Amino acid sequence: MFTRQWWLRTPSRRSQVGGLLVAALLGGVVASALPAAARVSEPGDAFRLGTPNHVNARTTLRGTLDEPNLRIVNQGTGRALALFTQSGVPPLQVNQTARVPKLNADRVDDWDANQLIRVAHAEATNAPDIEGDLLTTSITAPVKGFLVITAGANAGSGPGEWTNCRIEVNDITVTGSRRGMLAEPGDHCSPNGTQAVRAGTHTVSLYVELGPPPIGQRRFFNASLSVIYIPFGPTGGPPTADEIAAGCVDPDDCKAGG
Repeated sequence: MFTRQWWLRTPSRRSQVGGLLVAALLGGVVASALPAAARVSEPGDAFRLGTPNHVNARTTLRGTLDEPNLRIVNQGTGRALALFTQSGVPPLQVNQTARVPKLNADRVDDWDANQLIRVAHAEATNAPDIEGDLLTTSITAPVKGFLVITAGANAGSGPGEWTNCRIEVNDITVTGSRRGMLAEPGDHCSPNGTQAVRAGTHTVSLYVELGPPPIGQRRFFNASLSVIYIPFGPTGGPPTADEIAAGCVDPDDCKAGG
């Protein structure tokens, strides 16, 4: 019914109105043909379901309910919520430190759960009557860190000879761990120490040096050896001078890559 308005032979207000109608119709066709991603919303526009929404302004949902303001339910196999940001930008921000029930965290300060702490242990009711490794265990360090080591053994029936005990890591004595005692019944040897290590598997031993002969009576019983691994600092970087002084046998080795 607009044909007569489109083809008026002389310029008039009617022809101008017709032209505007044509432009409006064409504009609607072009807009509907554009992909959804090309449409940029303005503040105040309605939220469009099932299509991307683009707006360079903050949207706030505020209320005073005793239940969540927003609930998203996905009854399919996909996730209910996905958050994406640029590299290095946290995808989520909260204003409380309250614990969130059932929220699993895979990493803490960029550490995986199995990198935070590890434990190794060995024990023996009747330790062997030998000079050397009384007990041995191994522990794997995922990155460089500390081994905090405690050990102990009770002296059994012995001739009361002077006996040394110490802790070794990879067959090297941990600085400050050597202890001495008379191996008489009731005496207790309890060395301890801290060792800086690189990434990898490490052998930890409770080592004893028996006195001179006669040897043949059981010297120790109820022996135990415990090792706790703790990573270096929040970044896993090289140990500091204080950390090295705390028990690193070879500073150059402790600073090596791990």
